[in-house]
Amino acid sequence: MARSKGTAVSKTKALVLMVVLSTVATGCTRFAWGGNWSGDFGNGTVIGATAPTAVGNGIADVGVGFVHSCALRLDGTVWCSGGTADGEDLSPVQAGTSSDWTRLSVGWVDNCAIDADRELWCWGFNENGSLGLGHTDPVASPMRVGRDSDWSVVSVGGAHTCAIRTDETLWCWGDNAYGQLGDGTTGSSTVPAPIASEMAWRDVTTGSEHTCAIRVDGTLWCWGSDSTGATGLGTTWSATLTPTQVGVDTDWLIVDGRGYHTCGIRSDRSLWCWGYNLDGQIGDGSDTERLEPVRVGDDNDWRSVSTHGWNTCAIRTDNSLWCWGSNERGQVGDGTTTDRLVPTAIGQGQAWWVVSVGAVSTTALSLD
Repeated sequence: MARSKGTAVSKTKALVLMVVLSTVATGCTRFAWGGNWSGDFGNGTVIGATAPTAVGNGIADVGVGFVHSCALRLDGTVWCSGGTADGEDLSPVQAGTSSDWTRLSVGWVDNCAIDADRELWCWGFNENGSLGLGHTDPVASPMRVGRDSDWSVVSVGGAHTCAIRTDETLWCWGDNAYGQLGDGTTGSSTVPAPIASEMAWRDVTTGSEHTCAIRVDGTLWCWGSDSTGATGLGTTWSATLTPTQVGVDTDWLIVDGRGYHTCGIRSDRSLWCWGYNLDGQIGDGSDTERLEPVRVGDDNDWRSVSTHGWNTCAIRTDNSLWCWGSNERGQVGDGTTTDRLVPTAIGQGQAWWVVSVGAVSTTALSLD
């Protein structure tokens, strides 16, 4: 049944939520730019923008999919707008009725969130069982995945999802046509299945047809479709069915690859990207596909990175925001519609906290 716990939150849940959101105690202002085809800005219109435009406040986290977005508010509620399994909403509509969400992941057409009890809940189009609910029917409101209460990380991709539990095990489900689940097969699964159970995992990202994850030892592993080089394994037009190490480095901190290319940050705060690059989304000044990780510039001050099909954005340790790639709809955010092949400063003078790149739009949170 759909989630309907009301707004009551136990003292324990409230404490967990407070810790998770303490870094943005007063909430952030949400800005959006790029295409707004189905109202994913959540400002009641379908009018796009070529530069950051304020569309809300009191936000703690945010994510953008193909033509929809969701935001985790400071009060622990989640609100979504744009094209969803329940239709098209130009203004934010609350997902369920709960107010204890602590972690949010927005995929191409699906969403998942973890609550203060570490329960995992998902909703969306559910193609090939990407919600992990044991069926393939669309779901308009959050529904609980299994009965476990030990989820810590979740990533929703094109039509598959992966998540990590508190015991550092990795679980994946949904579409598996290119081996993106990592279980050694190409058969889809409608429920979570353990992946490389002998390994301990820390972070995971799911793309259109591939998956990458970081082990607790700092090594990077990828699998799934190699058609655009998004796995970073040096091959193309093939499929890798099980987790395979990318290079030999043991200092990977963050990985994000929600489209056809992937980026990661290492312990020295250097930024590396690989995969599809027709629109310059790798950021190395070229439009040449990269089959292995290449360094983006020579700076060592990157804090976070977000990718999607044709764009990349990243935030530095000084809270400045930089974006690059396709700019046909103004999704780079520099006030133009000119593609950018290298990182370009966006919204200068603002302190940026979170950024999420979608298919044709970008959204970010400013501490100002």
